[in-house]
Amino acid sequence: MDKVIGNFLIGLKPGVLLVHKNMAVIPLVGEGQGGPRFTTMKRALAEKQIIVREVSEHGSVPDLLVENLSALMVLLLDGEELAGAKQNRILNTSILVRKGSRIVVPVSCTEHGRWSYSSKEFMDSDVIMSNDIRKMKMHSVTESLKRDASFYSNQGMIWEDIAKMSEKMKVNSKTGAMKQIFADRKATLDEYVDAFPAIEGQVGLAVFINGKMVGLEALARVEAYADYHERLVRSYAMDALDGSGTECAPPCVEDVSAFIRETRDCDERSFKSRGAGTDWRYEGGAIVGAALKYGKSVIHAAFFKLDKRDEGDPGRCRTGSFRYDQGL
Repeated sequence: MDKVIGNFLIGLKPGVLLVHKNMAVIPLVGEGQGGPRFTTMKRALAEKQIIVREVSEHGSVPDLLVENLSALMVLLLDGEELAGAKQNRILNTSILVRKGSRIVVPVSCTEHGRWSYSSKEFMDSDVIMSNDIRKMKMHSVTESLKRDASFYSNQGMIWEDIAKMSEKMKVNSKTGAMKQIFADRKATLDEYVDAFPAIEGQVGLAVFINGKMVGLEALARVEAYADYHERLVRSYAMDALDGSGTECAPPCVEDVSAFIRETRDCDERSFKSRGAGTDWRYEGGAIVGAALKYGKSVIHAAFFKLDKRDEGDPGRCRTGSFRYDQGL
């Protein structure tokens, strides 16, 4: 594993285990001021320091135009959702947008039934895609990068999985919007947020559902992680809701250390990011991961555990034949 990324993961110190129903979280504490100063998309949108819109009047499903007006670089987080314009989208990978720059970023649609303007510019959705769909999106983007160095996802799989989640949660959205599922389950998801408050110095979290490790991720800076903490908890909690009435056997800190050791055995590839830095990809055993590295700093790293369903259905990881440029 790349030395900088390996040292970043090893340097994450576990906090006190917290458990709520069938979900457990171990906070991860780090130095918290690593690397360059940057702000988050959430903060930049609120301060009108970033503009996100369709690439043209016609639009293109897998691409959005981002203009950074801030004096700082802006982090767009993998799985973070934007609402508005012709349809809601999520970021396909973490991207650091240089100050004063305009770039086209890779996205996936999270609102199957709409292709018409609700606004000219995108707004903050307050949602990060559920962990279960996000990990498969990450896997499909990695396959796309390996094949032709593109950041496209399996859009059909994402729509299918959002539809399945909507059906499970008994949520009806006329446009098939993922955001509506989170809105309808907000009260229950907020119970998880209350159960897993951020602690001092926290830069990441390791999450267990039904006693099994499902994911680990961390950011370079404490203030950046704080912007995402509640959204990340909801992202993982969405997958816990199916069995939310079941208490789970608490995991232990050694489970986190063992998972980090597993990541070091993954196959590793690096690709040029759409923004600043390098996009690193990891695959191995039952793990898929990605890390955004800038200079000698890891801006964001996320590693997910694939379950038997994921491993047994490689088709869920492939990019489809969907004609993105034709819209819906």
